Amino acid sequence: FKTTDLLMQTSVVRDAIPCPRCVQQGEPTPGCFDREACMLSFGADNTELSGSKMCLVCQNPVKIVDIVGRPIFVSYNWGTNKHIQTKIKPIVDQIELETEMLVWMDVKGG
Repeated sequence: FKTTDLLMQTSVVRDAIPCPRCVQQGEPTPGCFDREACMLSFGADNTELSGSKMCLVCQNPVKIVDIVGRPIFVSYNWGTNKHIQTKIKPIVDQIELETEMLVWMDVKGG
């Protein structure tokens, strides 16, 4: 096989999210970010949801949390000594894993 034949046989699907700054500025062809790469940046070692990515179109750093947003909010009572929090955290992790959506909860950094 030639390299081009091999590439043509490979199916690759990527989800792209438009740059919120480009969209806000009315950019007709906004920059895009790889959704999977953004979601992976919220791994267990980055619990503060910090970080940014540079948009190649508007040349601005954009907070990752502004790129992906947080469509799910979990509300709960902390309980005595935050014991409810320890029970909710695994549930939230499972929701994020199964839905590939970010979940907002107060202990994960606004």
